[in-house]
Amino acid sequence: MNEQNVEEIVGGLERLLKEKDHPGLLFDDCRANSKQQVIQVDEENARDPKEEDVWFFGDIHGDLLGMKAAIKYARETSEQDGKEPLLVFLGDLTDRGPLDYLVLLEFYSMILDEEQRNQICVIAGNHDECLKYNEESGEFYATVRPAEFSDWLNEHKEDVWQRLGKVTIKFFERMPRAIFLPDGLFCAHAGVPHVDLHDGIDSLEKLNGKQCLEDFVWTRAHERAPKKRPNRTTRGCSFGRKDFEAFCEVAANVLGQPVERMLRGHDHYLEGHKHYEKYDDKSILTLNTRCWQPDIAGGPSAPYLCVARWVQGAMPEVHRIKAPKDLMEKVARNYGKDSAHEPTAEAALARAREALEAAAVAAREAMEAAQVQDLADEPAQEKLDTAIVALKEATERLKKAAEQEEKYAANPDQKTAAEEAGVDARFFTILRETLVRLTKGESKTPEIVTQPVQPEEPLMLDKSFTFNVTADGADTYQWKKDDEDIVDANDSSYTISSVADSDVGSYSVVIGNDHGNVTSELVELNISDTTTDTEDEPEDEPEDEPEDEPESPWLQKNKPVLFIASLITIGILSLVLMRSCNSEQSNLEGTGQDENNASQGTPKKTEG
Repeated sequence: MNEQNVEEIVGGLERLLKEKDHPGLLFDDCRANSKQQVIQVDEENARDPKEEDVWFFGDIHGDLLGMKAAIKYARETSEQDGKEPLLVFLGDLTDRGPLDYLVLLEFYSMILDEEQRNQICVIAGNHDECLKYNEESGEFYATVRPAEFSDWLNEHKEDVWQRLGKVTIKFFERMPRAIFLPDGLFCAHAGVPHVDLHDGIDSLEKLNGKQCLEDFVWTRAHERAPKKRPNRTTRGCSFGRKDFEAFCEVAANVLGQPVERMLRGHDHYLEGHKHYEKYDDKSILTLNTRCWQPDIAGGPSAPYLCVARWVQGAMPEVHRIKAPKDLMEKVARNYGKDSAHEPTAEAALARAREALEAAAVAAREAMEAAQVQDLADEPAQEKLDTAIVALKEATERLKKAAEQEEKYAANPDQKTAAEEAGVDARFFTILRETLVRLTKGESKTPEIVTQPVQPEEPLMLDKSFTFNVTADGADTYQWKKDDEDIVDANDSSYTISSVADSDVGSYSVVIGNDHGNVTSELVELNISDTTTDTEDEPEDEPEDEPEDEPESPWLQKNKPVLFIASLITIGILSLVLMRSCNSEQSNLEGTGQDENNASQGTPKKTEG
């Protein structure tokens, strides 16, 4: 793409946004203006499945190849079936991938084509809406990490690229955050408004409220938890399946149409999609459309490129486009982020230094952002959230770069990359402790305050009993019996209303939040052999004999030596006792002889 084409695309989008409040994309005719960012598509504006084919695309993240291949596949498939293809993008076109600017230019060129414009819709993702521009410094920045596109814009000061960044900000400010179709399907980039907002949602206008829009872009579906407490200290808090079901009921009442299934992006899977099995009543499907996933374990190339095709009254059908491994390796080399070949020692060391320098800068910026006193202030909290993300990524980059340096640095007299970048490991430790302290222990797993207590004695049949636990920082509870989940036992207490033989066993509770789980101590529940309707006195049981205390390890080790020592001691004592007995016998014999001589008048002999 040459400079003239870039100028035409950027200038064309600038004029389009200046002339129109919203550019006339697919579903724009269902909203009054661009400030209405939750779109309800009613029956009058419903798509005709016999003539129209709606295709959904998940996160793109700078993957130009994946985006173009997916669009081509969708259009060719629809043409074969004689239908008009309609394209819905679920957001996050930039960051993480290598060709953000080309993805945007390709996307904007389709919008500027009047024949295609009303066939395309895009929902804003968190990476899309977080791109910002500081007029005073003349720099782009982002309130989310990673943010490669804002970094790229700051490195390319040419006028056309600066305008590309600014027009992108204006474009996504006007894009919808959620779209509700009349057949029960709705789409958003991330999640749904959490339970603390439900009571206030009584109209479409309230659904367009600031916090609701933010939740559509940021919140996450927890794959297993039934309920999650709204954590308003972070934009990306999680909700459980019961929270999701509650929102579907609220939205259905407000819109007057079914709300039963959600299609989202936001989370990334190497396989390209995931159905959340626990969400069986109201279902969720997560979709990525990336053949290039360097940020996922098993990457950088993905085995499949996934798109989803609308099925009226059902969850969209996932189509998996196989990505040939040999071709993807060539793509990896061309993309340049991760080479399929081993880099030279010199190149690897240079890359390590660059990564460490970037890590040092990011960490220092995070430290500055962490010196915030008033966390109740919304901009301050947003800045702190960004600092936490920057810290995690800077630390990870530091670790990887240090590994590269250790592997390739051959000259012992050469300064290390860490020294040249001014990075001190203690700095990261202090920074991490500072962030944890400022967020009041936000990153801690739950802490059990009071453990469950088992019955003092075996329980009588048909009696009730309640296990209780208290914990700080707990979002979820799952009680277990014999290490198996108890159905619907998801509170801080668990009651057995009528004890039966089948209730005998070991009980515990797993307590969790976004940062991990802890498990309580095991408690035993037993049933008494005595029943309530018998008058027989229990037989006296013989008292248990005291058990021998186990030998200490020292005693076991030295037993042979002690045995020999005891034999020697016994021998010495025996000799002493025998000598004592012989001495006394001699004295007795001498005394008897003297008495006998005296009685016979024999004088005692004396030695002169």
